[in-house]
Amino acid sequence: MNIGEQKKMFCSDCQEYTMHTLVSEIQEGYIGNDVITGTVIYWKCPECGDGYNVDSSDLDRKYTVANRLFHGLLTGEQIKAVREENNMTVNEFVQLLRDNGISYNEKEYEDIENNLKVQNEKTERFIRKLGNLPEWPGYKKTTK
Repeated sequence: MNIGEQKKMFCSDCQEYTMHTLVSEIQEGYIGNDVITGTVIYWKCPECGDGYNVDSSDLDRKYTVANRLFHGLLTGEQIKAVREENNMTVNEFVQLLRDNGISYNEKEYEDIENNLKVQNEKTERFIRKLGNLPEWPGYKKTTK
């Protein structure tokens, strides 16, 4: 795929097929008072301007990592390290999570390791316990 490429796609807002264009933009997100900027690549409808993400963007990753750091959550790299220290494949680790009442499929779990998705509280606490890491105090309250 190349920026500027066009593709006929159905737009759910317009309720019709239009020639969408692949665009790249710098966008902002916020964690507390901190501004996170990154590149977002998506298919843009020429009629309404609505967009459909191609893949997880640079901004998504930055936002996920910043959100984890803000709340004191383990990063994807730290979670992967715990899995590897226990000599487990992704499939084995996902099964261990399931055996302990934490339901992820392999893709969802890989998204957590790749900083595309934030783990839930139960997952955070379980992985910390498994990795002999300090207990997590919980989510910080935001002032906004």
